[in-house]
Amino acid sequence: MDFVKSAISSNLRLDGRKFEQLYSLNIIPNISSIAHGSSQVTFGDNIVQTTVNFSIVSPEDSTPDEGIIDLTITGTNIFENSELSQRNYEILCNILYDLEFQHAFLDLKSLCILPGQLCWNIRIHSTVVKRGGCVIDALSIGVLSSLMCSDVPDVEVMFRDELESYQRSNLQLKLSLDKNKIISQLVERFPLITSVGKVSKNYLWGMTREEELCSDGTMSVAVDKTGKCLSVKANGSCFELNCIQNLINTSTEITLDNFNKLNQFISS
Repeated sequence: MDFVKSAISSNLRLDGRKFEQLYSLNIIPNISSIAHGSSQVTFGDNIVQTTVNFSIVSPEDSTPDEGIIDLTITGTNIFENSELSQRNYEILCNILYDLEFQHAFLDLKSLCILPGQLCWNIRIHSTVVKRGGCVIDALSIGVLSSLMCSDVPDVEVMFRDELESYQRSNLQLKLSLDKNKIISQLVERFPLITSVGKVSKNYLWGMTREEELCSDGTMSVAVDKTGKCLSVKANGSCFELNCIQNLINTSTEITLDNFNKLNQFISS
């Protein structure tokens, strides 16, 4: 990888892009007929397919007034060591969950239908068909685009006998033709992720797989559609403190551009 580092040291990238220039982005919505929401995202060398399904379940005993979000990530490369590959995707899944589903900005209580009885369970599964650099950026676009494509009805809890207790046997769910406002509000707050890597003394966005392997560290920034930075996660200690705010600002600008592109793909 010395030639990659040498090129970057000369302010060049092998694919001709500028350091702050991202991959090309393409989104195909509604690729699955059996999921409530789905998409395929092509982000540079990455191809990610994501499905979202909603169901009504009993909440966890430890969080009786919150909904449940299940996130899983798998790959399709049969040449990867299965155990090592699975562990890598588990780590990737944990990072994505920490960046996108933190309680600080995502209100899981809004997914509660009836405390201790009923809540929404959102099951999100992403398959990495082809893995390139900054795959977590592609995954975040896949998750949000699939959620934006989702069609979930509104739900009203009714009691068969109002004099009886709140037991499940006395509950009845009524579906509305209206779109679920709670899920829509959840999607409105959902962030996208933009990652930046440091190779020698240079900072690169939209890294290729080769550039990522050459990097001394990466920093992923989660930003909502208003431009607010919600969370940051860094891998490596190469980022200088006096540069971090500028890196976040640039990542924010790039993320807002990705929001605009995402909206165009979904509305077209």
